[in-house]
Amino acid sequence: MEVVTGRPPIDPEDGENDLVKWVSSELKDGGLDSVIDPTLDSKHREEISMVLSVGLHCTGSNPVTRPTMRKVVKMLREVTKVPKCTSVNGGNDPRYNEGSSPTISEV
Repeated sequence: MEVVTGRPPIDPEDGENDLVKWVSSELKDGGLDSVIDPTLDSKHREEISMVLSVGLHCTGSNPVTRPTMRKVVKMLREVTKVPKCTSVNGGNDPRYNEGSSPTISEV
């Protein structure tokens, strides 16, 4: 949300409102354009909207419904249409296969 809005997570000028509350309130009152950082290129509006949607999903009030980081990465890849990571050896590295989790020593 910080990237999309250009705002810090807590802004002293907003009093007690944190970024999640501010975005939710602004979306209701002013729509999407009221929360998007005006310095972002408007030709990417659809992608910006989708990234904001991911951010809202990640900050839902019910922790059980929040996505895992694996799911977040998958959602962001879909937004940006970035292919899965591949290794130098042509993608044969099992650490990058969907569904596998690298161990700490592999990271």
